[in-house]
Amino acid sequence: MASTTLADYAAPNPISRNRSGIIGRAVDRYEGPLKVSGTAPYAFEVATPSPPAYGALVGAAIGFGQVSAVDDSAARAAPGVKLVWHAFAKPDGQGEHGARAYVGQQGSSAPTFANPHIRFFGQPVALVVADTAENAQ
Repeated sequence: MASTTLADYAAPNPISRNRSGIIGRAVDRYEGPLKVSGTAPYAFEVATPSPPAYGALVGAAIGFGQVSAVDDSAARAAPGVKLVWHAFAKPDGQGEHGARAYVGQQGSSAPTFANPHIRFFGQPVALVVADTAENAQ
């Protein structure tokens, strides 16, 4: 068993060498002057490359059961609605099972709207996506 001495602690430590010169020193934040002067833009003020989409979850009105059918014609006909997703109408490319949480996992995860079984009150059973939050609701 090797012994530890004070000389071992005095040896160069790659962590404390600080090759980049930033660690352990005061560094000015690039946005600091903008925030202090009140001229920094809020995230809402930054133009996005495409208009955002807003989603609204529809919760189950029962505590336990099964959804047998969904009439989503009114939601699909509403202005600004882009997508209505539920157990009987899933987006293109959505498989029956989701991705694995990690490589060693045996089973794959199930997407939220994969099956019509209701297990608790308020369980998300549908998602409506629209151009505004008001239209999604």
